Amino acid sequence: MKLATYEKRDLTATKRVRFPVGMAMLVMAIWMAFWVAPPVGWYADAPWTGSGPLLWEAMSGSYLGVLAEWPTVIPAYTHVLAAFTSAWRIPLATGMVFEFYIRVAGCLLAWFAAWSSASRIMMREAAIIDTRKHYEGQELQHGRDARRSASASMAQEDREKGLGIALAPGVILSRLREIRGVLLLGAPGSAKTRIILHLLQEIFAAMYRWPNRNVRILIHDTTGEILSGLPLPDAAFAALHGHRPGGYAWAVGRDVLTKSDAEAFGALLAPHTDESVWESGSGTLLAGCAVLCQSRHGILWGMPEFYDATLLDPVELKTQLQAVYPPAAELIEVDPETGGLSRTTVSFFLSLRAAVLRFLRPLADNWRDLPANRQFSFREWLDGSNPAQPRTVVVQRAGRYPELSAAWIGAIVDTIAAHVNDESFPNSQTRRVFLCLDELASLGRLRRFPDLVDLGRNKGVGVLAAALHEVEQLQERYGDKVATSILRRFRTKIVCQQNLDGGTVQFSEHMIGKRTVEVEEITTTTARGPQGRTTSQTKASAKKEVPIVRAERLACELGVFGNTVKAIAVGIGDPALLTWPVTVWRRRR
Repeated sequence: MKLATYEKRDLTATKRVRFPVGMAMLVMAIWMAFWVAPPVGWYADAPWTGSGPLLWEAMSGSYLGVLAEWPTVIPAYTHVLAAFTSAWRIPLATGMVFEFYIRVAGCLLAWFAAWSSASRIMMREAAIIDTRKHYEGQELQHGRDARRSASASMAQEDREKGLGIALAPGVILSRLREIRGVLLLGAPGSAKTRIILHLLQEIFAAMYRWPNRNVRILIHDTTGEILSGLPLPDAAFAALHGHRPGGYAWAVGRDVLTKSDAEAFGALLAPHTDESVWESGSGTLLAGCAVLCQSRHGILWGMPEFYDATLLDPVELKTQLQAVYPPAAELIEVDPETGGLSRTTVSFFLSLRAAVLRFLRPLADNWRDLPANRQFSFREWLDGSNPAQPRTVVVQRAGRYPELSAAWIGAIVDTIAAHVNDESFPNSQTRRVFLCLDELASLGRLRRFPDLVDLGRNKGVGVLAAALHEVEQLQERYGDKVATSILRRFRTKIVCQQNLDGGTVQFSEHMIGKRTVEVEEITTTTARGPQGRTTSQTKASAKKEVPIVRAERLACELGVFGNTVKAIAVGIGDPALLTWPVTVWRRRR
């Protein structure tokens, strides 16, 4: 990336590193040239090896004179000259001029190569400094200053409760901040997942470091990388994947306990359409099927039983719903003359089953007949009332069935949000329940997600990591106003590498912010007079509002560089350019 006229590289670290690197290479080259493979000459009719110890011995007398007479300048210089004269005469006398001086040249070349390579590498990693005079607002911090500024901000924010998990190496979030949400924004391939894996490792460490904090985590795995490499024993986590057999099943009956819960559950599974009447009717009928499962099976039902209820003959379903949930029964119209369904009801059922049953069937097939110890209740997981359930749970998305995954995983997240926002779920200062939602937009529109981000912190529940490619994904699913509200509720944001386009400047100003700088404006005036044409320049200082981070830097200075990931953390004091290790989990299963 080409630097602007007001930008320059910080060479402090470069100057500090390149000299010792060059000297270390020079010492190594001299050792190789005169100790390991010394030059060989001929002197006094005998071979003479110009090894390092012999050369030093030949010159040591003059150097000892330098050390002895260093307080007097002129004798010291005399001895130095004598030492160099001795070094010059030795290869002449022994007939090894070429071998000697080619080694000297090689040592100098090795020193220069090491010096220039270190300079080039350090220059590439050197921070870019804006030389314009800062007037007001926040400034981007780099390196050690960034870590120190962020850590000081976190320590000041929550002195009484202490610090929690590490956001990045050297930056530890306060315990209050860790449940106020961390949002990652970056283009595809910007290493958001590498940062998420680092955060997950910190959470797993916290589980064993602070067992009294009751740390629990739900992970949305979009690619299978997290589940296959999860650094936990198989018995220490629960995996739910509705697209294939195995793992755990969602114990819906233990989470959907009342008619109100059933109505919310039905609304979550109802297909989204532009016609609110049709969507509302679908939700009501699905809620009726959930209430029917409650009356039949109590709490011992799940997706298989719910699927079977939706497949009942509509006439029979109407009869059963009239006893347990009349609002749903009223939607099923029966012709009194023929005893069959009306044409409207037939059309409604065909549309509903085509939209819903295609993702309910795989769940019913894969979660049918699982033993009781493989049934997972998210209410009990939140409450911690069932010690047999693992504290870590992974819900895996199927790339081949995106709508199926969005339906059941979104229903789980909204069920968690509903229970968290209920008054029966008590406030807690010690509970920590984290949700890690990679590819948040793939879950569709979650009705209770804004409330979860806003109110969950009082209950000790937070979205530690939610990842998005772009803000427009939220706006498409929630609308501009709700999307803006969701973004504001995430107190900490990590801006990863962005694609450079027409909206990058606006994104930088909106997500990272602006600042005011003082710039020097030069005005040139040309006048004609008796003495001819004269030119004068006037300098004046002006204040100008500019983005804290130039848009080009978001595209070129962030991302993966070798073994590190660079991103900008916003909301922890001044924006901080931080580095994370490139975390890759080996495949364990």
